[in-house]
Amino acid sequence: MFHIEDLVPKDKFDMETINKLRIIALGDLQPIMEKLFEWIQDCN
Repeated sequence: MFHIEDLVPKDKFDMETINKLRIIALGDLQPIMEKLFEWIQDCN
């Protein structure tokens, strides 16, 4: 099992974490949504 905070990818090659995000319900991602938006903007 993993913690919700562990679902923010480390970099754009972190496919293991990205694949975990695909199976999580959107509502369950609410606690890390801000971090995910920041990651999307700064992923390079």
